[in-house]
Formats: sequence, C-alpha cells, structure tokens
Amino acid sequence: MSRLLIAALLLAASSLTASAQWVSDKEGGAFDDDATHLAVTVAGDYVFGLRCRSDNLEAVFITPERIDDPKDVEAMNSVGAKLRVRADKGEILVFDAVAHEVKGTLGMVAEVDEDLFLEVMDADSSISVVITMKGENFHETKFNARGSTKALEEVADGCGISY
Repeated sequence: MSRLLIAALLLAASSLTASAQWVSDKEGGAFDDDATHLAVTVAGDYVFGLRCRSDNLEAVFITPERIDDPKDVEAMNSVGAKLRVRADKGEILVFDAVAHEVKGTLGMVAEVDEDLFLEVMDADSSISVVITMKGENFHETKFNARGSTKALEEVADGCGISY
C-alpha cells in the first residue's frame, strides 16, 4: 500500500469539519494519466474511503488500534480478515481484506466492486463498516453519508465508473 496515499487519506480526513462530510482528491497522473482518485470521510478516530486507479477499486478502513509489532499484521492476514460494509440498512457486502500498519495504527484494504461504490454513493444516512476475523467483529463504525454522492461522483468520473 502506498504510504503516500495513506498520508493523503489521513490529511484529507484531518481537514474535515465535525459534520463528517466526505471529501475527494486526486493524486498523481500528471505524467501517465493514471491518477489515483479517492473519496474519504471520518468518524472520530476512524477513516473510511474508496479509491481507484485504472481498473482497481479499493475500500480503505483505518482504525485507531495501535500496531506495535509487525507480526500483529502478519497474524491478522493469516486468518483471512473480511471487510464488511453496509449502506443504510441495505445488503451487507463482504470483501477479503489485507491488514497494514498505517502510521502505527491498523489499516485494512479490500479490493471491491462497483456495487459497493454505487451503494455508498447512493446512501441516504450512513455507511457502516466492520472488520471480521474468525467470526468475530472488530471496530464496527458508522460513518455519515452526507456528501458521499458528490465526492464519489468526482471519483467515478476520474475512474470511468458509470452511475
């Protein structure tokens, strides 16, 4: 995972107002037309975002859980972690996730499909996210959907996603 992109996610998240609105940004692509587009929001110490580059669409979930030993990340990745996302009270979408250390905290990245992207874009009130490992849920967090449509439309336009 690009540390620079995570830094951009954290920077974007830290600039948000208390209303938990979504923001979008673009990184790179000045020389190869292959920029990374992202939309991100925060809820307390948690960050959730969707990003794309070319045909690769990912969800990123950053938690405040401290990672003091790189072996913790390896252990999480060995048990087959899942990232589960639910827009409003809709269907629960489940994706294989990979744990990463992000500035000393736990971050999860999952390759997702356009269905998730569109569900989050169309959400009326909330997006709920949870990490599931060995049947247990961790870090369940609810994010405000306000502003997700506009931010994700910018990402969709940049990545050629029809909505």
